[in-house]
Amino acid sequence: MPILASTKARFEILAQSDAVDRLADLDWDVAEIVKLRIFAGLSVDVAAQSLGVLHTTAYREWI
Repeated sequence: MPILASTKARFEILAQSDAVDRLADLDWDVAEIVKLRIFAGLSVDVAAQSLGVLHTTAYREWI
């Protein structure tokens, strides 16, 4: 049974990655914030710092 759960988790990660790629086609800045929040687990403030944008900008893009 763990193999099924693992396979399901892989498909979910791939689906999330594909969704972020499509988002990047529409708005690269927002996609970068999403990547850092979802895949790296960064806070909005830390994501903003790593991208060199104001935290208010990152919060606006995240919401």
